[in-house]
Amino acid sequence: MTKMQESVNNIDNLINEKDLKKYADSDIIKSLLSSQNGLKYTSYEGCIYIGNDDFPYTALKKAEDTTLEEARIHKDTKAILDEAFSEHQSIRTAVIPNGVTYIGNYAFYACPKLCSVTLPESVIRISDAAFDACESLKSVIIPEGVREIGSDAFSHTVSDVSLPDSISYIGVRAIPQSNETKYTEYSGCFYIGNEINPFVVLAKANSNIEIAEIHKDTKIILDSAFKKNESLKSLNVPHGVRMIGNGAFKECRTLERVTLPESIEYIGDSAFASCSSLENVTFTYGLKIIDAGAFSDCTSLKAIFLPSGTVSDYAFSGCISLESVTFPSDTKYISDYAFSECKSLKSVTLPKGAVIGAESFDNADEIEFNYV
Repeated sequence: MTKMQESVNNIDNLINEKDLKKYADSDIIKSLLSSQNGLKYTSYEGCIYIGNDDFPYTALKKAEDTTLEEARIHKDTKAILDEAFSEHQSIRTAVIPNGVTYIGNYAFYACPKLCSVTLPESVIRISDAAFDACESLKSVIIPEGVREIGSDAFSHTVSDVSLPDSISYIGVRAIPQSNETKYTEYSGCFYIGNEINPFVVLAKANSNIEIAEIHKDTKIILDSAFKKNESLKSLNVPHGVRMIGNGAFKECRTLERVTLPESIEYIGDSAFASCSSLENVTFTYGLKIIDAGAFSDCTSLKAIFLPSGTVSDYAFSGCISLESVTFPSDTKYISDYAFSECKSLKSVTLPKGAVIGAESFDNADEIEFNYV
């Protein structure tokens, strides 16, 4: 009996479902949890999998054979779970089979010899720090179909990355930038993309731009791309952009007007914080999240109409000139301190039944609430 077989046989063949609960938002794991067949561990090529009698190789839990140089992942695998190959000292190549949709947190973290990764078009999410600190991994092609790349996913790793048009979210420090990074320049901005569309992600911009002419094929404006630009006055984000990253326009103190397209889904933490000249922002349907502090200390902003989306903590705190706010009709909760220190706020329109969080309107003492 091999060491791997002993390891598997020493585990109760029926899994405690808490192993999978943290992945319960995955359709794959939901189907496993609702399965009528008992969940169990199965071994294959030095790795342990979670599945059932019908699909024993659904989720790769852990690579236990520390001598593996190649990740031999079963063709029926759908998910690679957190830390599956983390700190594996021997692995050099990983060919992930078509069908895998999810790569977990720290899945290949700190694999010092890993130099080649092939990702299939079935992958939808690459989670936080999935390939962080893989010092031998210099380039990677992220295929069409990937929608989310978590924070630090490729941090301290690649210098050459190809990004797909399908991308809608990139976490903090997910894509490292260095002197070796290959950019495409357009109208004073620097982009990372793929061979067909080199403008997928706007990574950074020159500091003297007055009007941001963002390429029409852009999908994401990355963290801090325009931060502290003291010349920028107007911003018209083209249709197709899905995300504005953390601090992307923070402290652009001359920025006066922002128009957002219906394609925008996410506005990151402090994305427009301390844009002290910003008077007008046009929000549109399709917006899902305005993250913490996104428009905090925009001291010239006077009115906000939100047709959709969730407002996070401190999102508009310190907007001392703000006089009116209209919330979407499906608003259920207004986050803590979302409009704290908005001392000029007089009118708030929101749906009946909406719950107001702790100090959501702290130090805004003369508000008239209009429930519709």
